Amino acid sequence: NNVVTTGSGQVRWQAERRAAMQTILSYRRAKYGSGSRAPPAKLVWAGHEPQHFVNIFPEWSCNEEVAKINKEHVSHDDLEMTYNDLSRTEYSWEELMRKPLPPGVDPAKIETYLSDNVFLEKFKMSKDEFLACPRWKQIEMKKGTGLF
Repeated sequence: NNVVTTGSGQVRWQAERRAAMQTILSYRRAKYGSGSRAPPAKLVWAGHEPQHFVNIFPEWSCNEEVAKINKEHVSHDDLEMTYNDLSRTEYSWEELMRKPLPPGVDPAKIETYLSDNVFLEKFKMSKDEFLACPRWKQIEMKKGTGLF
């Protein structure tokens, strides 16, 4: 049973992850301040829980299917680093041309992640001029650059 999430489902999942991370980072900042007193914030992935985390609970069962799905997303447990990666607002042209897209990038709005200079170079107009165009024309221009 292969589970593949694409398009809007992937965008929503990344947005929910980012919102959850924002919540814990805001809580930690409110409780401990911005100084070095704050404990490190770590990500715990379902199916990849560290033993000291599992030991907190009197009973624990691992869902192998969830573990398999999450395996592709587990890279490190640094919550702030992952949050910062998911919150990026600008990517290079090369990063946006790679598939799969970087985590957190909405493919329907891929052009918004370009710097103003790169956007001008590729589209021969500013982002504001692009947004003033009808949707059908925006799509045609994105196709012309290879972003669609």
